[in-house]
Amino acid sequence: MPNWCDNTLEVWGDKKELKEFKEKTIKGSEFHMGELLPNTGNPDNWHDFNVANYGTKWDDMDITGKNIEEDAITVDFYSAWSPPSEFIENIYERFPNLHFKLKYDEPGMGFFGVTTAGDGDFSDSCGDY
Repeated sequence: MPNWCDNTLEVWGDKKELKEFKEKTIKGSEFHMGELLPNTGNPDNWHDFNVANYGTKWDDMDITGKNIEEDAITVDFYSAWSPPSEFIENIYERFPNLHFKLKYDEPGMGFFGVTTAGDGDFSDSCGDY
């Protein structure tokens, strides 16, 4: 059983891009990264692909809270072991008119941080307790 990383992802900006992002990632009570970054390579090596491209072990996570507006989305979810910072880094160029802010906290391993992307910039700042 993994340590769970608590995540809050805020996404805002262009309504058309936001709608596409929402349709591809929010499926009922789950947050999916695989439709935007599918594992088209070796399915036997899914773990390494997920860690390298999403930043976490699994590409589907249960949503613990969400607020979906016409021009902004906030999604709370847990991820296994680490935050999906690599996912944000890998998709923000696909959505150049969106802004992403991922706040994360993993108390079992004692780290927290914020990942941001938008306007061509990417940043991840992480700290220890």
